Amino acid sequence: MMFPHSSESRIHSLDVIRGFAVLGILAMNIRAFGLPEGSYLDPFSYGNPSFLDLIIFTVTDVVFREKCMGIFSLLFGVGVLIFTQKPEQKQLNAWQLHKRRCLWLLSFGLFHSYFIWSGDILTLYAACGFLIYAFRHQSVKHLFIIGTAFILLETCLTLLFDLIFMFADEALQGELQAEISPSKEAIQIELDGYESMSWLEKFWVRADNSLQMQLGYIMLILGRTTGLMLWGMALYKLGFFNLTWQASRYFKIAITSLVIGLSLEAIHAQFVFSDGGFRYLQFVVSLWASLAMLLAYMSIFLWVLSKGYLKTLTLILASCGRMAFTLYIMQSLICTSLFWGLGMFAEFTYSQLFLVVMTIWVLQITFAHFWWQGFKQGPLEYMWRRLTYLK
Repeated sequence: MMFPHSSESRIHSLDVIRGFAVLGILAMNIRAFGLPEGSYLDPFSYGNPSFLDLIIFTVTDVVFREKCMGIFSLLFGVGVLIFTQKPEQKQLNAWQLHKRRCLWLLSFGLFHSYFIWSGDILTLYAACGFLIYAFRHQSVKHLFIIGTAFILLETCLTLLFDLIFMFADEALQGELQAEISPSKEAIQIELDGYESMSWLEKFWVRADNSLQMQLGYIMLILGRTTGLMLWGMALYKLGFFNLTWQASRYFKIAITSLVIGLSLEAIHAQFVFSDGGFRYLQFVVSLWASLAMLLAYMSIFLWVLSKGYLKTLTLILASCGRMAFTLYIMQSLICTSLFWGLGMFAEFTYSQLFLVVMTIWVLQITFAHFWWQGFKQGPLEYMWRRLTYLK
């Protein structure tokens, strides 16, 4: 999430885009909350999905998968620039404030990861936050070049995994594929065991999952996340988010990016629904599709704002974007209570889960609307700010 600021210094376009991201990320995270692990990537890994389920799976995959997380990464980079500008102008120690802020974000993330949900992304952003600070004074050109290099690093590593997977023996291929897409028998064993666990036993399972997430998946996407943060810095320096560009320019970028993104999404769908088996190559296609699509989304919102369209919708999204940190944690609390606390895990289909998503959207939009009538910051944003400034 982007660092919280007082309401007087906010940039409306960033709040709108962030609001879309925090609501949209739930459409993907709900799979991890409500279904066995393999169901996130493979709609056939658990149960017998209906035609409507496959439609919902495909649409949410195309629209939301990796896009919202990518937008958060970009905006985090923007946030680092905005946050450090004021203390640097006053000749204060910006590094000490930034370091404290990232350490508190890391603390929030670790608590969220080990006590609420193992799919946390805050620890990743905190780690990248320490790294990108050193690049904040780089030129736009250098930020784009360095950011692209980080993203290409992840691309090359994933392609290397794909080569290893292709030339591995059948036993190793089966082991690797089982980690990504477990068999139905393995999933059922997992479910049966989970249902009989005590709270403490579930905690240790979640702790083990969190550790694997932080040492495995997060390390793999560290390059992409860092690269996108640097891209965010570059775009901010270009005035991309300040609506200083002509509306037609935003429109052209949106259309071009959308065509590229949807073309790559079509290729990715072939991997998901084909009988050719799992390939790490699909993650590369997914990565670059998400980069094109998230640029399209941001450009669409900036075009809408520059033209003055859809004012009610953009105000709703902005109200959510101003408290994205709070809403992100709230989603975890609601979903873990529903699926794990009330025993509803693996009881919903993809289409039913999307109804849950829309219900939570309505609840969070309503909560944000009433919250801003009495407060200037979200509750977690306020806490984070006070801890950062020690006042």
